[in-house]
Amino acid sequence: MSRPGWTRNLPPLLLCCGIAACSGARAAPRATTAAADPGSSVVKVFFVDSAGGNFLFRGSVPDQGDDFEFDSLKAAIVAAGADSGVVVPPDFYMIDVNLLQLENPGEPQDVLDEFQFFTANPDSGQLRYWRTQGTPVSAENPNQVFGGAFRDSLVADLPAWLGEPLLDRVDSIRAWLEDPSRGPTVIYVHCIGGCDRTGEMIGAYSLRYKGLSWETVNAQNFIPCNRPFGCDNYNATQWYCLWLNRTFGLELDCDENLGCT
Repeated sequence: MSRPGWTRNLPPLLLCCGIAACSGARAAPRATTAAADPGSSVVKVFFVDSAGGNFLFRGSVPDQGDDFEFDSLKAAIVAAGADSGVVVPPDFYMIDVNLLQLENPGEPQDVLDEFQFFTANPDSGQLRYWRTQGTPVSAENPNQVFGGAFRDSLVADLPAWLGEPLLDRVDSIRAWLEDPSRGPTVIYVHCIGGCDRTGEMIGAYSLRYKGLSWETVNAQNFIPCNRPFGCDNYNATQWYCLWLNRTFGLELDCDENLGCT
């Protein structure tokens, strides 16, 4: 049975959440701001997962004016880890996963700032630019998932048409997380606000590698954003959920209509 969706008329990235109300879900970590710099725009940083001595975080763009705020971002990551009971060594190496779009006003400069920082400071980390836009949906039926044989054929051929290599990217994040070769590493996934494009990437990762339900993934994404997914990113994540069910024999509740903006 479909659940009522949230309203849609709410106010609406080269290397770079939790809810207790859902059954079996973990308690939600707190968002952490970068207190080291009062002018910092690193305003949302959340711990997501850890493995192999490495850590996965999500958040907003760590940029203020023409500067990539690496030190403020590191401080926010360490603090967000502590808030979730996770000790993150302050001298970690960073894989900065940038999900911005070069065609969007202002976003090319943010990508360039991060590229220039890691080019000048290669021992600090690396940039991975993964342009992310989601999968466009019908304005009339933003949460519609086709049924029957047609949907099955779309799910089976998902990598060919989804619009971005979400399947490979999720697996890359997990491979980095499990790789002990660099010493402590933080994978920081971000877009501008840390909501829609970041929600897609982290939502897909959480479905695949944390075993979270579709409902919990949507609820977790509400925490840093105070609103549902943007519809294009919601749609991409929902199709990925259906692909996981088909490919791995899972029983994720992907048909639930949980709303988007």
